Amino acid sequence: MLRNSYKFIRENRDKHSGAIVRLTFCLLIVLFIGTSTCSASLSFNHCTNPIGLDSIPSDTIKAESDSITFSKDALDKPVNYQADDSIIYDIENKMVHLYGKAHVDYDDITLDAAYIQFNWDDNTVSAFGIKDSAGKLTGLPRFTQGDESYDAMELSFNFKTRKGRIRELVTQQDEGYLHSDLIKRSKDETYFGLHNKFTTCNYSEPDFYISTRRAKVIPKKVIVTGPANLVVGGVPTPLFVPFAIFPFKQGRTKGIIVPEYGERSDLGFFLANGGYYFAINDYYDLAITGTIFSRGTWGLNLYSRYNKRYKFNGNVAIKYLRERGTNPSDFSTVFRNQFSVQWAYNLDAKANPNYRFAASVNFATSGYNRRYTSQADTRLNNQLGSSISYSKVFRNSPLSLTATATHNQNLATNLVSIGLPDINFGMSQVNPFKRTSTVGRPKWYEKITVAYNLNARNNISGIDSILFRGTDANTIIRNVLNEAAYGARHSVPINTSLNVFKYLTITPSLNFNQWFYGKTINKVWNADSNRLEQDTIPGFRTAYEYNASIGINTRLYGLYQFNGKIKAIRHVLNPTLSFNFRPDFAQERYNVYRSVQTDSAGRKQLYSVFENGLYGSPGAGRQGSIGLLLNNNLEMKVRSKSDTITGYKKVKIMDRFDFQTSYNLAVDTLQFQPVTMRVITPLFTGVNMNFDANWDPYTIDRNTLSRVNQYMLDAEGKLLRFTGARFAINGSFRSMTKKQPQKNIQIGPENLSEYELLLRYPDFFVDFNIPWNFSFSYALQLTKRPLRTKDTLVYSQTLNLRGDLSITKNWKVNIVTNFDLQAKKLSTTTIEIYRDLHCWQMRFVWIPVGTFRSYNFNLNVKSTLLQDLKISRRRGWNEFTY
Repeated sequence: MLRNSYKFIRENRDKHSGAIVRLTFCLLIVLFIGTSTCSASLSFNHCTNPIGLDSIPSDTIKAESDSITFSKDALDKPVNYQADDSIIYDIENKMVHLYGKAHVDYDDITLDAAYIQFNWDDNTVSAFGIKDSAGKLTGLPRFTQGDESYDAMELSFNFKTRKGRIRELVTQQDEGYLHSDLIKRSKDETYFGLHNKFTTCNYSEPDFYISTRRAKVIPKKVIVTGPANLVVGGVPTPLFVPFAIFPFKQGRTKGIIVPEYGERSDLGFFLANGGYYFAINDYYDLAITGTIFSRGTWGLNLYSRYNKRYKFNGNVAIKYLRERGTNPSDFSTVFRNQFSVQWAYNLDAKANPNYRFAASVNFATSGYNRRYTSQADTRLNNQLGSSISYSKVFRNSPLSLTATATHNQNLATNLVSIGLPDINFGMSQVNPFKRTSTVGRPKWYEKITVAYNLNARNNISGIDSILFRGTDANTIIRNVLNEAAYGARHSVPINTSLNVFKYLTITPSLNFNQWFYGKTINKVWNADSNRLEQDTIPGFRTAYEYNASIGINTRLYGLYQFNGKIKAIRHVLNPTLSFNFRPDFAQERYNVYRSVQTDSAGRKQLYSVFENGLYGSPGAGRQGSIGLLLNNNLEMKVRSKSDTITGYKKVKIMDRFDFQTSYNLAVDTLQFQPVTMRVITPLFTGVNMNFDANWDPYTIDRNTLSRVNQYMLDAEGKLLRFTGARFAINGSFRSMTKKQPQKNIQIGPENLSEYELLLRYPDFFVDFNIPWNFSFSYALQLTKRPLRTKDTLVYSQTLNLRGDLSITKNWKVNIVTNFDLQAKKLSTTTIEIYRDLHCWQMRFVWIPVGTFRSYNFNLNVKSTLLQDLKISRRRGWNEFTY
């Protein structure tokens, strides 16, 4: 009926438009004047008791409110409408026709289309598109309710019953799109679709979709379908399911984590990382997963994240593997425990400005990262470090306190070092002699500063298999405590700064250090066994040390001017002359150093009773050294067309060019220390060069291959003896990209997890906007090794290359390689190929050489809603047997 009415009106609108408009206008005037008490009828309410005109004067007694009753089918709110072209009222059929960008809104519902019909008798609105001159439908209906919008070919909706019927509808639910040929909408806003396509692709013809005949949609909650089939590129795949459920995650929801499956040649078939996810509350979550291999190895994993805005955030991951293996000696079955613990916690600075708490824990057995981690960087990393720190600043005072627990682990040597706790209490610099009221210039003694620093630590170190040996917790704790070493040291530095003769700056300083230990060592030569023995003596002991220094520095400028393109070259020389004094604390009266026989020949040497102390001990030998440092800087000013103000720009020639050495007045031999040189300079934009070199003024004894007290100038006629150098050059280049307006991205709860993932794993995200990017580093290490006949120059060279290239807007190649020029072979090399497939993404990673040869192919949907819909093939490095 709607289509017939629409056709009739369109055919007769032009023919009778004038008469219809005049008739409608007259009827409206009559209705407005004659039925003023039923004016709500313009809002499409039904008046069942109309009141006509009357010549009797109105009654002065107020009528009761129930004297007028409305139909039970009347709407409780007005319907507002408008159209750009025309509005035609069909009084006989109780219809309103809206043409040209028609718009209707009622309550929280809005409807836009090229043509809209409204039947005020049954409160039904219908919307259609109109064909243009090319025969293409334009102005298709768009239905909006609240924050949800739908596009359709045709639409019919009842405002009263809130039921509707929609043809060829596309709805967006969370990150998914549902294409339906026919949709019926029930009163409770539930949708029932016929011939549906569900996808996360936003194309009108999606690249892939899940096809199902019938579907039920509960907005913002779930889509439930009958038998479903995956279609890719318009081609049905053999992947069928009897039903499908797609939940919409407005927040975190609990659920099953589907395991990965595969095969390893050493462990067999496996199901990995399957388990359950718990959404505990808005601040915490928990995932428990497990892994099992067909040859007996199994493992459990626990993951948890926590985040409370302006309070704290972090995560924890605990992984345990019970590894089953074979003893190579007798082929018996052995079990090994492999585990990894990672914990991160950060206290927001806004939670309390007076203290901080942060934790970064990364601890694992040596075999876990080497055998059960897929990332090459993690497998190649032999160092693991952890720290937990608490710091407090005392308000309105220079005092501060920091307590830290540290852990360092070398996976190559299995050496573990744990600092528990490490306490630092300090006082920042204060001016004890500064006047409270400054009148005139400050006195020299007002510049004197005093600070204080106290460090205390308990350290446990050893081989992990020995340190944590034992079958029960008590035994393990006892073994750990036996390896503990503890100590403390505090220091008081006193400094000042004086300006002399306007151009000289003198900086004298005085330092006092004191050590506290709970045990010392005693060394004795055992004549019977002919060896040196060492005992640990428990007991509280202290030692102290003091030293003084004074430094003098100035700054000299040299300027060379020219008339050509180079306007001037400026040389800045910053010489520093220093003098350091320290007594000999190896003297007997300090009771720190002792003499002990070291061999059967009776040779003796000094040792400190605090030799193994955490903070060292007072120094042996008197020191009165003079140090010299020459710091140079070269810059030039050249003509520049880009500078429209001065016409010149500054260019660095040498950022640093330093020479340093010292001479010890307090010793009789080997007074000069080696001369070191350092050069740091930018060669051109994006490329930097570093050069370090060392020379020794003394010659060596060819028999002992050690330095002797004879100058090279006297022995060989040379001023210095070259000992080693290092040359390094590195640079990075990238293509110019079109500048785009910078977006102010707000990080909120809805995208916080993606933001954290980007920060933690930046290499997992590919930027196709940069056409190409290239970086390199080259290092040459030279060492002159003395031999009995002549010196030998030993050198090593390495070249590291990293680059990526966007072949097209959808293809990108990334290559990382390291080349040992000395051995003439490649080390770790990784080749990655990315393909952007709009709704899908492809990543191929290949490590062709090295111990960890492997390849990994992954094709998956970008959306997190269908992240488990993926095709993967992985072959690990330990599966290559050739």
